[in-house]
Amino acid sequence: MKFLIISFFFLLFSCRNENDIDSKKIDENLKTQFKEIKSDTLIVNNLKFVIKQFKEGNLDFSLIILNGKFDTIYKHKDFINEYKIADFNNDGFQDVILDYITNVPGIVDVLLFDLHNGKFQIIEELGNYASPIKIKNSECYYSYERAGCADYNWESDLFYLSDYKCVKIGNISGKGCGYEKRNGIFISKIVNNEEVEINWIKRDTGYYEDKWEFIENYWTKNHLKFTN
Repeated sequence: MKFLIISFFFLLFSCRNENDIDSKKIDENLKTQFKEIKSDTLIVNNLKFVIKQFKEGNLDFSLIILNGKFDTIYKHKDFINEYKIADFNNDGFQDVILDYITNVPGIVDVLLFDLHNGKFQIIEELGNYASPIKIKNSECYYSYERAGCADYNWESDLFYLSDYKCVKIGNISGKGCGYEKRNGIFISKIVNNEEVEINWIKRDTGYYEDKWEFIENYWTKNHLKFTN
């Protein structure tokens, strides 16, 4: 009987030790074989995740997310410049924001934490909305993007998320280059998937230095008018 008890504890210890070694081997293989350049451990809703970014090369992915059991639950194929961890949609859970180097500043992808399945889900077509910002106390977001003529022309879209997809509902278009028939700020609402102009604020040709404040203030005060 005494021999059986000693054998049982020896076997239990051996199993635990073997599992620990296997986890370490998996982690080391990822670091050496795939040239890891950045790694973070993230705890979301009491669940542990490991985020790993890799160098550009012959890989079929640039970033992966592992769960606490070292199972790969997400693999990102497009090459990214870097990632950061932040609460993108202000739901109280950390998300993963993927940043790219492109001709258009502010292009990102976002992996939102899905509370229902405990995984991360990418927002589809978010790359169409540069520099997205969530409006405080709202479900809406707005973007900013240069539209030519040394940033004298620019665009800002209003949108919300539905089932991890972007739904565009409004647009502000600034035209100060002078090549248009009309200069100024044009505000449109999306009706039947088309932009319908609802307001025109006439302005002279030039660079609108107050555009950042205008965009933020207008969408913050008027976004509910575009949701109906």
